[in-house]
Amino acid sequence: MKANVAITDDGGSNEHEFFTFSFAQDTDGNVWALKIYSHMEDITALLGGPYFQSMFMPAVPAVGLPAGITLPEDVYNYCRIVQVGIASFTTNFGTYENCIKANCYHNDPGDTEVEYYCYGVGIVRSYDEVNPADVMDLKEYGEASVKKTVVIPLFD
Repeated sequence: MKANVAITDDGGSNEHEFFTFSFAQDTDGNVWALKIYSHMEDITALLGGPYFQSMFMPAVPAVGLPAGITLPEDVYNYCRIVQVGIASFTTNFGTYENCIKANCYHNDPGDTEVEYYCYGVGIVRSYDEVNPADVMDLKEYGEASVKKTVVIPLFD
């Protein structure tokens, strides 16, 4: 499963960043981020291992569990689910059902990014708590087709 995400900063800086994420879903339903490609910097980051937490979304989201991506994840930089069971969530572009809220914390204690994820869609809204008026909403999404299913056995 692959998703393209555009990160835009139109606050006068005219910066535009475009990422391609590669995801996989295990047989339990957990979604894992496998790699991130930055088109602007032409850099690929492979996820997993001791330095990069790569679970993107647990199959059964619960408050306190990891969700989203912050690299590298450590005691100062991490994302956690803070609210589940949001029945309906409306953005500037639509209304979504069965949503969760995650906060991503960064080095600066006042720097918290708020993200809303909805079932069957993914992220629908993101904003920084310091500047909540600077909102990034999902504008459109589509269904991805699976060309090949590969089962990779994991061992402890």
